[in-house]
Amino acid sequence: MSAQAAPLQIETYRPFPRQQEFHRCPAKYRLFGGAAGPGKSRALLEEACIQALETNGCNTLLLRRTFPELEKSIVSKFRSEILPLWRDVKGFRFNDSLHTVFWPNGSTTQFGYCATEKDIYQYQGGEYLFIGVDELTMFTYAMWKFLTSRNRCPIPGSYPCMAGASNPGNIGHDWVKRMFVLGLPAREMDPEEIPQYKAEEYAFIPARVTDNPIYANDQNYLSTLRALPTRLRRQFLDGDWDDASGAYFSDFDRETTELAHDEFLRMWGQQYWQPIWVSIDWGTVHHAYVAWHTFLTIPIYQLAPLTPIPENTRESRRNLIRAELENVNRKDVVPYADIMVTYREYLVKGLGEEALAEEVVRHTPVSERSRITKIFLSPETGFESDLQRGFRMGSVFVQRNMPRAQAAYNDRVDGWRLMHDKLRDRIPSHFGVDGHQEPRVWSGWVVTSQCPQLLDAIPWAVADPDNDGDIIGEGDSPLLDVLDGARYGIASYIYADKIPAAERKKEVLSHIPVVGPHRFSADKAFDLEERKASAPVYFRRATGKRHH
Repeated sequence: MSAQAAPLQIETYRPFPRQQEFHRCPAKYRLFGGAAGPGKSRALLEEACIQALETNGCNTLLLRRTFPELEKSIVSKFRSEILPLWRDVKGFRFNDSLHTVFWPNGSTTQFGYCATEKDIYQYQGGEYLFIGVDELTMFTYAMWKFLTSRNRCPIPGSYPCMAGASNPGNIGHDWVKRMFVLGLPAREMDPEEIPQYKAEEYAFIPARVTDNPIYANDQNYLSTLRALPTRLRRQFLDGDWDDASGAYFSDFDRETTELAHDEFLRMWGQQYWQPIWVSIDWGTVHHAYVAWHTFLTIPIYQLAPLTPIPENTRESRRNLIRAELENVNRKDVVPYADIMVTYREYLVKGLGEEALAEEVVRHTPVSERSRITKIFLSPETGFESDLQRGFRMGSVFVQRNMPRAQAAYNDRVDGWRLMHDKLRDRIPSHFGVDGHQEPRVWSGWVVTSQCPQLLDAIPWAVADPDNDGDIIGEGDSPLLDVLDGARYGIASYIYADKIPAAERKKEVLSHIPVVGPHRFSADKAFDLEERKASAPVYFRRATGKRHH
């Protein structure tokens, strides 16, 4: 380190222990932070400046997603903390219009931003010893992947590396969490990329507000963080990566939404009348996602009515006759609710139209194919000409005795809001629990454990601040395709088929003693009501006479 770098290290920057851990970490890719207030941005800024001063003639780069954010955070810190000490140093220069620092040793530190995914290509010809990304979760995986190709330096003995500082949440939450926190490949990776991922190259240095001596005893600031809504408090105070900031489906509760697949099959096997429909989000460059849906009719939990023990007296017999005349037994039938169930999924990339349709058929058991009533496909595929993608895929289904594909309902906001409302519904039921336990509460839309991609995508979706009611659709995450495919299925098919009369009659009679006149009366009353509900309508035949 040159003597001119001393003011930067000693007088202006005294890193606290967690920041020191970040600076000393030898990993090629580092993530610092996870909560609000631990000095993430300052540590990232100092790292870029220190590396520029340690290696003569190198370039370092610091990025934010938008220009206002860049000015408010990194550039503002540089102007207030570093620039005053270096302004009069010979050979130092800061070009405000270019947002570039020229150091006395020939190195540079550039401040940049990428408002759109295409803006990242302005750095295509650059070579940067160090690249720091502030609020990394605002960047997509594709942007990060491109930046890694710019992280290089021809100077002998140099060690190119990158670092990010970020809170949980936003569009990059999933890939950042997987690669840095969990040590797993990003979902957006192509299959050939996955073997290249090395978990040991990625390090996560967690930090909370209490790690910063400035805020550790600031009760006003801590009280502000504690007063945040539960989800935000977990993120900004605790650095919890399990919840995404700005989650669209804020009422999603995995306990009420996830259903064990075996448990679903046990209940569904008895409901032979339930329809099945398939939704498909087509894609070749992006992922294609297929989901299978159905309904489950479940009993709504309510307290069992008290049934008095009949007495062999004249008054009790009169009461029994009066009860039969009023037919009160039919009012004791347990009410039911129809809940949507997504029970199978298929995610793939790179298949052609007919090949994808064949895979849908192959993943559908023969016993289910005759029960499929609808197949909803991405509307943009086209269905009018036999040359259009949707029509060609539909022809494959028809050849396999399945319905021809049709355009799915495609209003994004309406579809997302319907999904949101169904996830918010709470239905108490005995369904799915042991009779000795308390009744369990279910959402209006349930996803079985055989659909892990969908169960991950629902809490991952982030609300779009610029388009009320929509979700952010930027990026290459396959979870975006998963959400679109699920939306086609939920928004395009609303109502369950009516339970067959034989099943409803069986339910009515199950609450009445086998011995006695009640059962006979209820049986006849049910048949009478069914005949009334399905009575034929007669139209007067035309006589040809005119009325004057």
